Amino acid sequence: MGTVPTPLDWIAADGTFITAAIGQAGVGDVLDFLLDPPGTQVRRTTAQSIPNNTPTAIQFDTEDSDNDAMHSTISSTSRLTCNTPGRFLVFGTIPYDGGTTGTREARIVKNGSGASVSGGRFLISAPGGAAMVALVGPIEVSMIANDFLELFAVQTNGTSLTTTAINGIFPLFRARWCGP
Repeated sequence: MGTVPTPLDWIAADGTFITAAIGQAGVGDVLDFLLDPPGTQVRRTTAQSIPNNTPTAIQFDTEDSDNDAMHSTISSTSRLTCNTPGRFLVFGTIPYDGGTTGTREARIVKNGSGASVSGGRFLISAPGGAAMVALVGPIEVSMIANDFLELFAVQTNGTSLTTTAINGIFPLFRARWCGP
């Protein structure tokens, strides 16, 4: 693993002496931000029932990472909320238990509008009863402060199906800041 160098003192073009502290505030803070941009990755570690043909937000119970308070495991657990405006790279997966009919879908929705964001929908047909994973992304979504994203499950098996963990693959939702 590499080590990020410490900024050195130098003299600006106008002859002003720039100290390491000033350099850190002017350049180092930017580099620190870019080395670890705002983002989160959350999972659901238990099954969640998904009613037939009813868009259902996945409720996440575990944070793998969250360096910008984008997720809460106590309230609004389906949401990834923007605190640092910009463009976010977003990805989600939903593993479903087996079912013999219908479709399975993963859908990323912004601000609870119900319609998926552009490119934020993936629909597949059930393959004869096997468990399967629907995934969506990566896609880029522009957000301002307090915008939120949710990962919705939709299935048309004719009865409720549950999410599952297939070989350690849990319902997972990830967002990472990628630009202003």
